[in-house]
Amino acid sequence: MCRLFGSLSKDKNSCSYYIFDSKYSLYEQAVKEENLDGWGFGSYEDGKISFIAKSIQPLNKNLELAKSIVNSTNANLYLFFIRKASNPRNLKKELLLTIDATQPFSYDDILFAHNGTVYIPDELENELSNYKTFIKSLNDSEVYFASFIKFYKEDDNVIKALKKVENLMFNLFERTKSDRPYPFSSLNVMITKRNEIYAYNRYIDRLRKGLKDEKREYYRMVYFYDEEKLIIASEPLDDDNWIEIGDGKFVKGFIEDNKVKVEILE
Repeated sequence: MCRLFGSLSKDKNSCSYYIFDSKYSLYEQAVKEENLDGWGFGSYEDGKISFIAKSIQPLNKNLELAKSIVNSTNANLYLFFIRKASNPRNLKKELLLTIDATQPFSYDDILFAHNGTVYIPDELENELSNYKTFIKSLNDSEVYFASFIKFYKEDDNVIKALKKVENLMFNLFERTKSDRPYPFSSLNVMITKRNEIYAYNRYIDRLRKGLKDEKREYYRMVYFYDEEKLIIASEPLDDDNWIEIGDGKFVKGFIEDNKVKVEILE
């Protein structure tokens, strides 16, 4: 699977430890999982996207460059993504490995990264109308992103938009009588905007395989929280007390009264 990492902290800092140096770092997870299809990184300054870097090269071949980029960035809101490309359309691999197809995707002050496969990307894309112009690649995750933006622009609410996309996928799946077993494997997503971070942990596949614990569910995301910071990831990054989010739940992190606050929503 792709690997997701996001962090929100009260004060500006580096996120290098969790990405490269911790016991079960995002990089180590990617090596074990053989995530070889590129990576992306984004950060914020004063509530606005200040930097985005993307590569279609495997992270282990770009390691020094990636470390240099991350270590030179000092912010309080980050998103990092390592790709293992899904291919529901059965395309040639080279068609999938483009910068446009590499996450995080961006719109206005939003960064968006998805882990999972949308098994009905063409059916979903047909519902987008003018929002098809958001799609620049053949990545099924980008269809998910464009659908999210379509609903997000209706009422400026991340969680409502994600739920609407999911409901639409299930409705399309029933209407089109797809021969797939389900409309998606996972809709796990991490979204950053302004001074907030969101994660949605939603999956159907119940595969079991983890770096820290091979018995844990493959798509079950986790978070670590104190009043200084909130870290969200695909799975635990060290031996601290990580909390599992759980299927169908949202995590929202924001700063209030000079403290990082967290809400868990369903």
